[in-house]
Amino acid sequence: MRPVGLAHLRVCVVLAAPLLLAACAVGNKHAYHDVVAGVSASGTDQVAVATHDQRPYVLSGKKTPQFVGLSRGGYGNPFDVTTENGRSLAEAMTQAIANSLSQKGFLIDSGGRGGVGDGRRGA
Repeated sequence: MRPVGLAHLRVCVVLAAPLLLAACAVGNKHAYHDVVAGVSASGTDQVAVATHDQRPYVLSGKKTPQFVGLSRGGYGNPFDVTTENGRSLAEAMTQAIANSLSQKGFLIDSGGRGGVGDGRRGA
């Protein structure tokens, strides 16, 4: 029997590393702020859009407002998923709803909240 040498150990580590790393789900982020949903209604009225995050784990401080949910790695271990742009999920949902309604011709008013309530109308 030949003893396992350092070269063989290196080969094993190099081959095993991708398998171990493939099971990770760290750093997942989702973009919602640029989503446009398929809305069947259309119009030209002014529409107020707002969201109010009442998730208990956000209100208690256990999770940040950017928290979207959990993703499980290959070994079943949970990892937090957050918004891609670092803004709160409520802001991302407001933006997504506003984008969708604006695309259907509605004039968007978010009640003076930055970014969304710019009085824009869809094309």
